[in-house]
Amino acid sequence: MAYLVHDFSPFLWQWSEQWGIRYYGLAYLLGFLAAWQGLRMFRRRGWSELKPGEESDLLTWLVLGGLGGGAAGLCCFL
Repeated sequence: MAYLVHDFSPFLWQWSEQWGIRYYGLAYLLGFLAAWQGLRMFRRRGWSELKPGEESDLLTWLVLGGLGGGAAGLCCFL
């Protein structure tokens, strides 16, 4: 019977045993950059009533919530 062994490397680029760029870190970074660009675009087009200071506060809380939620999900589901 055939089966899949999930043994992929988590690294996109690896410099040593523990140092490198991991796929999920790059996904987090790209997601936060997309959220930042989306917030800026909404504010410029008048679709959002956020001021520039409120925009950065919201993004800070989004980053903290995303990282905290990702760590909590890892603890709960792994």
